[in-house]
Amino acid sequence: MGCGHYREPYLDLDHFRATSADGFAEEMICEVEEGVGSTGVRPGIIGEIGNNDDAISSAEEKSFRAAARTHLATGLSISTHAAWFPVGLAQLDLLEEEVPPHRVVIGHADGVPGPEYQLALAARGCFVEFDGFGTDTAYDAKRALGYLMLLREKGHLDQVLLCHDVFLRTHLRSRGGPGYTWITRELIPRLHELGLSEDEIRQLLVDNPRVALTGTCATGGR
Repeated sequence: MGCGHYREPYLDLDHFRATSADGFAEEMICEVEEGVGSTGVRPGIIGEIGNNDDAISSAEEKSFRAAARTHLATGLSISTHAAWFPVGLAQLDLLEEEVPPHRVVIGHADGVPGPEYQLALAARGCFVEFDGFGTDTAYDAKRALGYLMLLREKGHLDQVLLCHDVFLRTHLRSRGGPGYTWITRELIPRLHELGLSEDEIRQLLVDNPRVALTGTCATGGR
């Protein structure tokens, strides 16, 4: 489960005007350490936090700074919403003032035309998330796989995350959508066809998520 604040227009702007970044961080740190409300359920990641357009608003900046300070206090990684525009670079500019880039996951990177954008993200040292796989029929999986293969060629395979951005009822298999198993059912065979080895596929689906969530690999590196 995640914690934090999403993006405009889903933010309570009156609350944001009245609360500092440190104040929001205190709330989030309490959730991580003690659980959300009375549930006792503790978040395992900060996010997804993001911005609505091609620029980060003042309220969204406050959300990012609160996320950074929550990371520093708790060690949780940060996951962002960076859809449609190449705003992941601006998000990194902001977060890197307080957080090392390898603890940041820039989301929806496959939804932004590239490949210059995806390569620029990887060069900064963050995780590059391709999360539209299987979302709907309009998603260009071939294009996303092209970005993936280029990152592999450039030595950035250990920074790629593959997942589903399933967020509508129509995305569920019970409603006729691809569901949460598209990667295992459809994507893994395609990765084999593209020439990825079993070790590389395991890295994408097991090792990279572990490092993204914890900051360390099985051998304690990163």
